[in-house]
Amino acid sequence: MFRMTHTGMKVFRNIIEKIVEALLTVSGAITTITILLIVVFLFREGFGLFKSPAVEKGYALCVNSTNTVSHLGPYDIKQIFDYEIENWLQVGGKDEPIQVFRFEQIFNRYSDEELGADNDYEFLSEKLGEVIAETPGIVAFLPEQYLPENNSGVRILRGDKITPADFFGGREWIPTATPAPSSAYFP
Repeated sequence: MFRMTHTGMKVFRNIIEKIVEALLTVSGAITTITILLIVVFLFREGFGLFKSPAVEKGYALCVNSTNTVSHLGPYDIKQIFDYEIENWLQVGGKDEPIQVFRFEQIFNRYSDEELGADNDYEFLSEKLGEVIAETPGIVAFLPEQYLPENNSGVRILRGDKITPADFFGGREWIPTATPAPSSAYFP
């Protein structure tokens, strides 16, 4: 049987200690690098928030062309879609009730045949334009791909960008305050 001497035991212990020390150093370095990468990523994403539009990317707000409101801030948009603001007068427009219209509501107004369901909803944009043009107080939240083109009764409402003042000084949590489609799907 192999028997270790006192000197051999010290050497073996020193080797084990060096290996453990090296493993802890490498582990600490990896942890530090990971935390730094997470912090850099979060700050990069956070600063990107201030460049983002008040309306979710890929969507737009449309109003009737007679509406005098030219733009809405993020907080105004949230309040309108939460039904806390119910009159255009409250956001600088004329005294007229706001009628919120979400994309999926078009399917309650028109049949699949009227929307052209057989041909990828070829009449959907046209029908959305009709609804907006016929409804003076409407604010419609629509996917950009279905925006009514060449309809004089429809105007796309410019939304402001989210600013640091909106984020830090506002009363609402802005990233979740933008109106989002709740169940926009084709039947």
